[in-house]
Amino acid sequence: MTGSIVETPCAIEVGDRDQTLFMGNHPVSKIIREGQGPKKEFSIRLFGCTLTQLDPSKPDWKNFKVMFDGEEDKGHFKTSGMASGVAVRISDHVGNIASPGVHLPERDLMADNMHLKYTLNLVGNQEILQAGDHQLSIRFRIDYN
Repeated sequence: MTGSIVETPCAIEVGDRDQTLFMGNHPVSKIIREGQGPKKEFSIRLFGCTLTQLDPSKPDWKNFKVMFDGEEDKGHFKTSGMASGVAVRISDHVGNIASPGVHLPERDLMADNMHLKYTLNLVGNQEILQAGDHQLSIRFRIDYN
């Protein structure tokens, strides 16, 4: 076993180790007509945030950046399964679109609790749409400074 203990200003609330979102069923015709499926909201809750670092010689925590990571598909997140012609787009609360492995814009860190809101939805990936089940795994990380 190996690992490390790191100092972070916030804890992340996790209901289950693996969070699952059900996207619902969407007609191919709607995705063709609108270029995307309906938006599904999800959030990451930070709690117990403190702005002071343990080492008093270091500056207070001020900002953070969130990165989502997964397999890339034309700037979005690749799905797997029988469905084809779609990818998943993730957007933050102000409309910034996440790309796999790229930080979203930096945000101010606030003391106590923060509720980070996002949406995801299916978008066409310029391939032929085919009906079927789809799934994907997305990881996230938060970098503080």
